[in-house]
Amino acid sequence: MGKKDKKSFGRQELADWLANLSRQVASGRVEGETGAWAVPEQVEAAIHFKEEDGEVTAKLKFSWPVPKAAAGAGAPPPIQLSLKEVKTRLAACFKELRQAIPVGRIPEPQVVKELVEYSRAFGTLAKPEWQKGMADFLDHVNKLKTAAADGQMEVMQQELEILADRMNLCHREFK
Repeated sequence: MGKKDKKSFGRQELADWLANLSRQVASGRVEGETGAWAVPEQVEAAIHFKEEDGEVTAKLKFSWPVPKAAAGAGAPPPIQLSLKEVKTRLAACFKELRQAIPVGRIPEPQVVKELVEYSRAFGTLAKPEWQKGMADFLDHVNKLKTAAADGQMEVMQQELEILADRMNLCHREFK
């Protein structure tokens, strides 16, 4: 379930926000606070304007079904990115982790969350011959996630090194 925030916008700021949302919908992919979703060709929408008690209220609501594979209790929304984009985002996560962990700084929870999210997305996009290596990689990503949550710097350092080794091995084997 998404979250609702009430925020005050300047007129131009609101127009820019709506224009950005419009570009995302037109591109077929929207991002929100809790994830990113593919937008299908057909979307249900309700648009309503009313004036009441000296105030104009505008409501825009649109929805579409989540693909069956991602539906279910607690299932995160699917990421709909290209392999290249997932790799780019994973590289950004690794850069941040390599800046934090070696100097004894626990990484930001969002960075770890994104590492897990983009690693899983990579696993879904991986070629069949990569699957064994991906399972091992994801196992170490989960170990790093647990170590970060527990503040275990040595384990985080060890898992980060293992993940870097796995990536290098994969690039040598499959590039």
